[in-house]
Amino acid sequence: MKRTAIILLLAVVLILTGCAGGKKPLSREAKKSLLRSELNRWSNFQAHGIAEISYKGLALRKNFVVGKTPEELRFDVLDGGIFGSAATPLISLYLGDYFSINSDFQPRLALMAAAMMGKKFDMGDVQGLLSLVDSYVDEIVDTGKISRESLEINFTPKMQLDSVKDAKNKLSAVFTYTKKGEPDAIVFKIKSASIELLFDKVKYGNAKVKALPPMDTGQGLMDLLQGGLMNLEDILAPGGE
Repeated sequence: MKRTAIILLLAVVLILTGCAGGKKPLSREAKKSLLRSELNRWSNFQAHGIAEISYKGLALRKNFVVGKTPEELRFDVLDGGIFGSAATPLISLYLGDYFSINSDFQPRLALMAAAMMGKKFDMGDVQGLLSLVDSYVDEIVDTGKISRESLEINFTPKMQLDSVKDAKNKLSAVFTYTKKGEPDAIVFKIKSASIELLFDKVKYGNAKVKALPPMDTGQGLMDLLQGGLMNLEDILAPGGE
């Protein structure tokens, strides 16, 4: 009886150790396929969650919704619940053939964001980043990153985007994921401002994007962009206009 128990115990130990150490390292081709699959998920998706925007010690925490196709991207920060009847866009950002930001609630908030992002930014910059990654698949598999001048793109061992850093323009994005491999949070840093996106739900494919009208680039806008616009204290102050 004791001998039988010992044999069963040894069998259990062998099974458990086999499960723990039986995972074979991914082949190069498997890693390349996984990399392309991970990047493809970012080409067409829609998501919602909480956005935390910080600037010089001040913070704004609101719901957000985002939709992206290979050609367009729309990001809305909402004033109110996502599914509530009172939910209205506090600020909306659009990327397509052009870059546009709008905020009926607080126009100066949109202009501030435009000043930080740069009026010439468009979807080509995003697509160019994905094309860059696709052009250096072997380098990513070998080193886990791409380094070109001031730009560095890092990947996790699971071939997921880990971080993007542009030292020249003081821009960075750090990605974290759930145990199931779904996006959990993205932290963007743009000079002295930061935006943290905390994802509640992400769906892939069939995203729909509604374009914003192009921004008015008249002299009034240029004056605001060049004349001390970055006064977020006034924008976020209770009752501020």
